[in-house]
Amino acid sequence: MKPSLTFSYGVQYQWHTPPKDELDRQTLLAYRSNLEPVDPVDYLRQKAEAAERGEIFNPDIAYIPVREAGRDVFNIRRGNFSPRLSLAWQPSFSEGLLGRAFGERRTVIRGGYALLYDRLNTVSSVVVPMLGVGFAQTLNFTRPVNGAGQPFRAGVDGSIPVPVNTAVSSPVVPAKPFGETLSFGVDPNLGDPYNHAFDFTVQRELPGNMVIEVGYLGRYARDLYQNLNLNSTPIYFRDKTSGQRFADAFDAVAAQLRAGVAANAVSPQPWFENQIPALGGGATRFLAANQAANFINGNLNNLWNTFIDILPLLGVPLPNGPFNNQQSLDLFVRTSLGRSSYNAMFVTLHQRLSRGLTFDVNYTLSKSLDQVGGIQNFVTQLSSSFDPDVDYAPSDFDRRHNLNANFVYELPFGADRRFFGARNWTDKVIGGWYVAGIYTASSGVPLTVVQGFQVFGAGAIFGAGTGAIPTTSLNAGNDLHRGITGSNGIGTSGNPATRGTGSNLFADPAAVFNSFRRVNIATDGRSGRGVLRGFARWNLDFSIGKETKFGERLKFTITGDFFNIFNRVNFTNPTLSLQNQAGFGVITSTLANSQRRIQLGGRFEF
Repeated sequence: MKPSLTFSYGVQYQWHTPPKDELDRQTLLAYRSNLEPVDPVDYLRQKAEAAERGEIFNPDIAYIPVREAGRDVFNIRRGNFSPRLSLAWQPSFSEGLLGRAFGERRTVIRGGYALLYDRLNTVSSVVVPMLGVGFAQTLNFTRPVNGAGQPFRAGVDGSIPVPVNTAVSSPVVPAKPFGETLSFGVDPNLGDPYNHAFDFTVQRELPGNMVIEVGYLGRYARDLYQNLNLNSTPIYFRDKTSGQRFADAFDAVAAQLRAGVAANAVSPQPWFENQIPALGGGATRFLAANQAANFINGNLNNLWNTFIDILPLLGVPLPNGPFNNQQSLDLFVRTSLGRSSYNAMFVTLHQRLSRGLTFDVNYTLSKSLDQVGGIQNFVTQLSSSFDPDVDYAPSDFDRRHNLNANFVYELPFGADRRFFGARNWTDKVIGGWYVAGIYTASSGVPLTVVQGFQVFGAGAIFGAGTGAIPTTSLNAGNDLHRGITGSNGIGTSGNPATRGTGSNLFADPAAVFNSFRRVNIATDGRSGRGVLRGFARWNLDFSIGKETKFGERLKFTITGDFFNIFNRVNFTNPTLSLQNQAGFGVITSTLANSQRRIQLGGRFEF
């Protein structure tokens, strides 16, 4: 637009088609009644709305091959246009305040935006649809035998028998109860993840051949891949008679059991009594006696799907029938309901090579938030399929502060250097030396004090670890504490007297443990994911080398590289769980390959 102003713009267009298996072994989850593909978002909406009314939404499901459905595994998105915009301006001011701030063509201001689409890997598009019920089976044939039970002899005992084909036919309808433990499916409306990417930077040339840059980076991702469980417990199921919701009844019983109240003394809850009338007013205490651990730890799937729903098999009828699907314990579906955000400010100082020295120093202050984040291959399900944001918190990889620096310095001795520059035998000894280093430091990643894996009704197989709720403002962890023995059964596995490490993330593990409570599913809108931080990290790698020339065409270089030169021990963050009091905060291992390593090398060039 001007010699000092550049505007760049463009667009990219892309789409991808679902891979097809030549034998059509990919399957779709469908309603048994009409063989229409199941839209998981709509399925969960109907289930939640029915639960609020005190009604059960529990249709039978089936699996059909894509050819029979007359469609692909998921719809093709043909609207993925990716615009790109950027602007670069190099102002020029020679006088006044602006001259001191920007200089004369010594500053560049840049900004940009891009809409970026992700690409789908074959886990979602091939592997998951081929793990559907019925079409990934293995057929087993036993060897034929004759009438006497001996190995069959072709031509002696008769014609070769034809093996019986035990392959299932479409549609495949899993049997009840739990004909399938786990079934996989893909959302037929699976979208392409996309990312709004922003940046704004100011770069300024400084005296001494240095350049400083300050900038902002933003990333807002939507339609990220997430996994749901259609058998997620409908915790807001309302009892029509009393108006009480399951979540309120559960919290009331759980609170009493956690406080030490005996199972035969807990207060009866209308939801349990009205939904299980066959127990004659003793339903609450019956459940408390038989499912105490699941109440205490919040294992809703164990309580509801594999106990309440199977009571009819134990001779206890449920007048409304099972609340969840009993054809499969876990109805796993890959969807694109996820979201994340990343915001960062960075400062970079760069020294151009001058007098044998060049270096970079970079600092980033950032914050990354997501639901249950992971790579495309991950199988962890949301804690609540009805509320994807219940775990929205700092990402597992979020490091708020990051600093890295590197340098190379050619020592000023020998020919063509500042000192002892003569080209003689002394140059072969003192000339050509250099040192270099890489320094990295970062704050700790988020840590979660896990209560359990079914707390908001997630699946029993792939449920995410739900964080307990802090009761006080915490400033704990982030450092190594030695000689910690633990107390009151908390952190005691680290006691040196019993061959423990004596190392703990917390100076007083019992105090930190007791500052958390279990989730109240009726009132807590968020879990306690990522409320603590693990160990900060820092490391210095150092290198020293010497280059020696022999004539114009021969050169020999020796190097010594020292990784983690100070041999700093980097400990692995401990696993924190309310169900492992003895090991709470105890440090038991270090990061793999984090010890000091020394590498010597030689290089001959001709």
